[in-house]
Amino acid sequence: MYTSLKEYFRQPMTKLLLIHVVFYCLSLIAVIAFDFSLTGHILACLLMAGCELFVFFSSNHSWETIKNCITKNPVVIITAGLFIVRTALTLLQCYAKQPYAQNYANLSTILSLLILYGGGLFLNSMLLNDTPLEKLFLLQAFVFGMVLLMIFPLYCVADEPVHLRTSYDLSNTMMGIPKSEEGIYMRRDDADFNMNYIGYTTEQVNEYLVELAAPLQGDDLILVTDDTKHSHTLEYTRRPVVAKGQSYQYLFSALGITIGRFLGLGTIPMYLMGRFFNLLFYIIVLYYCIKILPIGKQLLYSIALLPMPLHLAASASRDVFRITCPILIITLTLYLLYDGALSDKRKKILTVLLVILCLLQFPLRKHVYALISLFPAIVYIYKKEIISHKAIFRIFFGICSVILLFSIFKGFVFRGALITEPLHLVARSGNPGYTKEFFFNHPLTLVRLFKDTLLQYGYFYIESMIGSSLGWLDTTYPSIFVFLLILVLIVNSLKRSDESIEFSNAFRFSLLIMSAATILFSLTGMSITYTEMASNVIQGVQGRYFLPIALPFLLIFNNKFVIAKKSINISMICLQFLVMNYILQFLLMRLL
Repeated sequence: MYTSLKEYFRQPMTKLLLIHVVFYCLSLIAVIAFDFSLTGHILACLLMAGCELFVFFSSNHSWETIKNCITKNPVVIITAGLFIVRTALTLLQCYAKQPYAQNYANLSTILSLLILYGGGLFLNSMLLNDTPLEKLFLLQAFVFGMVLLMIFPLYCVADEPVHLRTSYDLSNTMMGIPKSEEGIYMRRDDADFNMNYIGYTTEQVNEYLVELAAPLQGDDLILVTDDTKHSHTLEYTRRPVVAKGQSYQYLFSALGITIGRFLGLGTIPMYLMGRFFNLLFYIIVLYYCIKILPIGKQLLYSIALLPMPLHLAASASRDVFRITCPILIITLTLYLLYDGALSDKRKKILTVLLVILCLLQFPLRKHVYALISLFPAIVYIYKKEIISHKAIFRIFFGICSVILLFSIFKGFVFRGALITEPLHLVARSGNPGYTKEFFFNHPLTLVRLFKDTLLQYGYFYIESMIGSSLGWLDTTYPSIFVFLLILVLIVNSLKRSDESIEFSNAFRFSLLIMSAATILFSLTGMSITYTEMASNVIQGVQGRYFLPIALPFLLIFNNKFVIAKKSINISMICLQFLVMNYILQFLLMRLL
């Protein structure tokens, strides 16, 4: 044990990590000791420079080594230059805005230094040339995730009030607190927590940060009910709205909240602890997936570091489970069927885990992602050739033909109702909405809705899936970043020259069908639950709903005809690193 631990601390990556953590702590001490003044900022920058010099001299580099490094890794060096300049400008902006936004500017300084040291560690790791992709992900996901966790106050993420309240309710169960039909038992401070979750201004965030440091005062439990007394001023924050069904999606955020309550943390730190555990769950699962995925590592790496999934991971959203579970199912399936070095015992353990994950995944979002639960069976059938490819195509085209003939019959031959259509009122407006029975009687209406919706909102779904609009879809950044991230995804979806696994055309076609069907299921579900009959497009659909199928859909483009050189990996990693850093800098300065 001692020998292995000693060897671990001798690894270059471990040394880099320890050096950067120590110097980051020294920088924080410097800026806080000098009360975030110009002297503190300058001293922090000098410490960063000292950190890199220490890394250089502790590695016994020579000037010849530096020349070789610059020659062999020009992309990394250029990336480092652009990154340092951008982060330095943010630090300067933080100092300049001190009088106006003192609390937020101080927080931005701390987070900018985290980005600076995290970026320095990442770029140094890139220069090692042998750092595994999953470790590069680990570095970026933790730094980017922590920044997103802190710069978006509570309730500033879509539907987070419901997610936090549901996590709190599950936390009560973990702590043995009885449930009540009338409401939820909460600590008095938590029940009285009053934050406006829409339209944060600098002044509101400054107040939020003051409350963040406030100690817990009222820890006695009170029953919070949905009464008219608070319906106007605290309608969304006070109501005990709890999401029903599949409470296991909130397990990790609830665990963080429970630990925060045991530690006696105030309301905001307690909820942030819930966010942190959600982020930790996301990072650990995706780290493992990138490590074992036999094909498409680069693609999964780029998907996992997109703004939207990271933004959701740094919140209390249940979408974190809905994103990670499908990715884990797909990864384990490919790993089990394409890695011949697995022992029988390990195969059995992973198979049991895969079955459990498929059962957990099946009911999510009203079975919209059910086909992902069938992915292991699809791969197994193709791999073992239990059913011939021709037979599968015949079955598929037979089903499509029946649906097409029925649609033509109902649209042009018999337009009357085959079944009774119940009245359905959309909850958000009280107006009549579409129903399953209506679409059965009028299938061409559903086809028209699909067409008009995809034509009108198709690009919005793509860019919002990537993360063009964060928070309550009200926090945006320049579109050029979205285009660059789309470019990264396209390039990383191509087959690499060092990948030996090849997908057959039939298998890639099945991935296409699974992805397309899941998209249509999502649209159909929202047309039934959220769309008024007066609307000619489906309402309420967001790009984040399609994140669970991003990996299988983009794997379709992995083919033997277009092969990307392995050397392009570094360019794509650096490009995504720069884009994500620029997005974070933009978000940090949006209130300065």
